[in-house]
Amino acid sequence: MAKKTRAHGQGAPSDLHLRRRRGRIGEKEAQMRNGHVGTHGFGTFDAAAWIAEGDGLRTSAEAMRELWRARKAAFDTALSASGGKTGPVIARDWTAITGMPRASVLLLAYAVEMYLKAGVVKAFAGCSEASLDKCLRSFGHRYEDIAKEIEFSPNAGDAEHFTALGQMVTTGARYPVAVAAGTAPGYEDRAVLENARTFPIWSEDNFAEWLDLAARLRAHAQQIDGDPACAAHFGSQQIDSDGWIAWRRGGHLSPRITWKPSSEQRKEKTGRAELHAMMKREAGLFLLPLHDWPRARVFLIGKKDARDDLIE
Repeated sequence: MAKKTRAHGQGAPSDLHLRRRRGRIGEKEAQMRNGHVGTHGFGTFDAAAWIAEGDGLRTSAEAMRELWRARKAAFDTALSASGGKTGPVIARDWTAITGMPRASVLLLAYAVEMYLKAGVVKAFAGCSEASLDKCLRSFGHRYEDIAKEIEFSPNAGDAEHFTALGQMVTTGARYPVAVAAGTAPGYEDRAVLENARTFPIWSEDNFAEWLDLAARLRAHAQQIDGDPACAAHFGSQQIDSDGWIAWRRGGHLSPRITWKPSSEQRKEKTGRAELHAMMKREAGLFLLPLHDWPRARVFLIGKKDARDDLIE
């Protein structure tokens, strides 16, 4: 492991321990690699696992929807038949008929989230697993924001779909009707609130459009780093004892650089000028001429692994 003496910031020269994640590595570096997002991740750090989870949820959503259609048709037929149904049977069937479409939409909304977050995992190639975990949690169910993160090209109406599906996960298909405290709605107002929640969930047009959105998101997540015609290149490097820098280009994402300054670097200024100076010293690592990297998205990782845009 080479020890390189480099100046950084405005202070005196200091020693940076630069460990490349390629070739033979020692035990400590193996531990470092295991803590960074790569092609051998597992669970939430594996994009394929997110896609597989989404596939299961989407298939279940479609199956639940089909079962609901059959149950609803049978219920309508039985109600109009001679003799009708008894009260307890109607109540039991009605519970299923009103619950199934909510379940189908909730499953589909979560499938959309899985495909979106599969793309985020790929975008974080080379970054620490801790920073990825922090980012995934911070996104929550803000689907449009996640779509922008992975540079998904939306169709007309997708923004509304993202908003609707996010609301399904947080309230609409998951909890009783949300009522403002102290309003005490009357009978008619209650009916309006229930219908406002039920209509988009029961809408077959909505469900078909949400299925289409899920399919397009899955295709986009698969395409990231998976298209031979748009090769992806990424790498990462440890800085001192607790810092790192990761970079990527290609793979249907804009170039990006993610930097977590080491404790030593944090004693000095950590802005774009310092980043560019460090990159210039290590120009051979970055797989693009340095004049191309100013087009990259640049992120700074804080001490607690939160991510922010790196300002000038």
